[in-house]
Amino acid sequence: MQRSAHPRLPASLARGKPRPARLARRRPAVHTAYVASGAHAVSLIDTRGCNARHLAGCARTPAAATVGTFPAGIRIDGRTHTVYVANFGSGKTGTVSVLDARTCNAGSSAGCAKRATLKVPGGNPEGIAINAATGTLYVPTLTTHGSDLISVFNAATCNAATRAGCGQAPAVLKAGPDGGGFSALSIAVSQATDTIYAADVVTGPDGPFRGHSVSVFNGATCNGTDHTGCGQTPATVRTGYGAAAVAVDPAANMIYVTNFADTSVSVIDGKTCKGTDHTGCHHTPAKIAVGNYPNSIAADPAASTAYIANLDNTVSVIPLTHQTG
Repeated sequence: MQRSAHPRLPASLARGKPRPARLARRRPAVHTAYVASGAHAVSLIDTRGCNARHLAGCARTPAAATVGTFPAGIRIDGRTHTVYVANFGSGKTGTVSVLDARTCNAGSSAGCAKRATLKVPGGNPEGIAINAATGTLYVPTLTTHGSDLISVFNAATCNAATRAGCGQAPAVLKAGPDGGGFSALSIAVSQATDTIYAADVVTGPDGPFRGHSVSVFNGATCNGTDHTGCGQTPATVRTGYGAAAVAVDPAANMIYVTNFADTSVSVIDGKTCKGTDHTGCHHTPAKIAVGNYPNSIAADPAASTAYIANLDNTVSVIPLTHQTG
């Protein structure tokens, strides 16, 4: 299949045009879904009145929190009641907004104005991931020159309870090839193995796709308090054509990667391909056929299901039971 037969990834994936936040994040204790809803806003949706069984509250205009420019990803640290919002930014750098879920939620938005900010140097945040066990934020960061980066912040010193470390300069991991400002970077963290998986695809301008692999980083030596291994050369796994997004199933320790241009999802065995064991990283992972141009993925371990959003206006639904062979 020739490259010309495949469309480029959406223009929003090129630097300067952030991709929309993929999914809302829900905080059960405060019955709130946090959803990127504007150039500077996150909506606070009351999940008690707006859910699959009760739709009456969905017509109400929700309260909103002001965050940085172009929110691109949201994660919640339940241990510290903190909402982290990665903001792509409108220039060469972006930020991470830090909100207190206890005072900034659908029931009470009085504390939404009291937000802290983490600065991301030398690039634009594409999303956000967290390892709550080590208190670390990993922020995929797009750059105009050289490899894209993963900014590594100490969340233990910048959260809802303390802002002492919100002025910190993050450590960085280099991920993927030089995209020249035309790339997309998706990451997922396996908390069980302290491993960061990064899918980095180049989207142009000299060709539709480059970078068809997933980088595997050891988080034990590159986290919020230990930067000794942040200069590491990662192991890599050869996946499909145009690796675009990645998700972890912690129950089975499997990693799922969408291959944008060959309509499939690769399944990596996280037991033998992780930060401290690369023996399985050299194996070609199994593939699952999905819809056309799979662009993002979310795993729901409680339902043993993964949901893949495809650019043909479909959602593929696969069980989280596949093995790599």
